[in-house]
Amino acid sequence: EWDDVLVPIIKKTLPIIIFLIGGFLFLQTLGIDLTGLWVGFGGVTFVLSFALKDILSNFFSGLVLLIDTPFQFGDVVALKDGSTAVIKSVGIRLTTLYLIESHCDLFLPNAALESEKLINFSRPNPNYYYTIIVPIRGDCDPNQAIKIIEEVVLSHPDTLGDLDKKLVAIENFYRVKDQLLETQDNLLSKKEFGHKRLIAEQKLKIKLAEIKQAMKDLISKIKFLEMEGLDGGEIRQIQGYYLEILRTIGFEIISEKTRGKKLLSLKESENMDEDTLINLLISWYENWQEDPDIIEEDNQVLRVELERKIAFLKMRMEKFLQQIVNANNSFLETKLDDYGEELWKWMEDRFQIYAAWQHPKIWMNNVTIGKTGEGTIDLAVKFFIDNVKLEQCQRGNRIRSEVHGEIVRRLRQAYFYR
Repeated sequence: EWDDVLVPIIKKTLPIIIFLIGGFLFLQTLGIDLTGLWVGFGGVTFVLSFALKDILSNFFSGLVLLIDTPFQFGDVVALKDGSTAVIKSVGIRLTTLYLIESHCDLFLPNAALESEKLINFSRPNPNYYYTIIVPIRGDCDPNQAIKIIEEVVLSHPDTLGDLDKKLVAIENFYRVKDQLLETQDNLLSKKEFGHKRLIAEQKLKIKLAEIKQAMKDLISKIKFLEMEGLDGGEIRQIQGYYLEILRTIGFEIISEKTRGKKLLSLKESENMDEDTLINLLISWYENWQEDPDIIEEDNQVLRVELERKIAFLKMRMEKFLQQIVNANNSFLETKLDDYGEELWKWMEDRFQIYAAWQHPKIWMNNVTIGKTGEGTIDLAVKFFIDNVKLEQCQRGNRIRSEVHGEIVRRLRQAYFYR
């Protein structure tokens, strides 16, 4: 995080600044005239700032990148020259990026990075969009070809799509590599892993829908009660409804006294039910770690993602709890339903596994007619993959290659491929 870099910088520079200022003040208390010294110090500062302008520019650019950052450490970005890199660290003068294709580090001055046009593949989530161009025979039935292609894309465990359709299609997933895994009892084949993870995703989706309905009901109750103002009994009633939602998620309220004031906060329930949102989320990530394609470093990536999601969820739910408790404040009272809607929209954005617009799309891209009259139809196959950060950021390339290869194989079997 940014403070892991900024705090050490402050710790190193602050004592020097305090020592210099303290020294000047001490000499002034002794009655020494420091006018000439101040003038000399100003001149030296001007000369140094001119000589070190590039270093100072990089330093302040680094602070801007850390505070008003367009990325997090570990995000995958595309640079101006088209190369793909991972943000490793931001230092006082340089930012370190790992170039994926060339497997080396790039040290970029902070001032240059601040003015660089970046495409962040990890925002708003690590899903990534790929397009494959597939040529088919002009005399074949394009609708039948599209049906075959869609089934291939949906059958791959690492692409996004409607969960119910993927659970049916995954039974037709085929990969030569998985035949080697069948002889090893401690490893799941890709198909087995995919089916297991899809079931976990489906349970998580159902729980999110349940929480969404509970939040909508809570917001409706708040709007009704707000019409004539909220009294103490109505605020406690809203707290009771919210407490049930917190239990469904897996949080419990703890009360602490600080300076005579009672403060409420949240913590993960020690004896939460198995079907709470947090437990289902943990189960989903644990299933993901059984993927036969991920590497050892990916376990840390997935663990950090999980911990970050739960930490942000706790922070957001805590904030709404405080707003409910303090709802007798005339300003907060009229805004409480807005805060509830804002909270749900955030949850839907951060925890939604799959959106309808992420379903694979197959479009007709181009039609050409050869000299012999034979035609070719180019189909653009567009699909999302689940996490571009995994497998040293090569997961997307692997998935695209496997999907493309299986599409070609299946279309050739049907005599559709050109």
